[in-house]
Amino acid sequence: MSMPGAPTEAHSPAELDADGTAALTFAQTHLEGAGDLVSFRTQVVAGVNYHFKFANLANDVTVWSQPWNNNFLEVTKPDGSKVSNQH
Repeated sequence: MSMPGAPTEAHSPAELDADGTAALTFAQTHLEGAGDLVSFRTQVVAGVNYHFKFANLANDVTVWSQPWNNNFLEVTKPDGSKVSNQH
């Protein structure tokens, strides 16, 4: 069992729901050569962090989302750089 605010255990890509699939698509628009999705974890914050593990990347890609606003706020790439939709 996860502690509140802690990321979940890794899940298979087949377990992504509609919000997770949209977050994955958003992440992939900011990545090149990531390869296939291997697994994902979620974390409840001021929204949801989706932590995606890709076949060709050493580190996770994180998407911070507020699905109730239909809004993806930020992608954190494996090198730590961020792409933000916030103005």
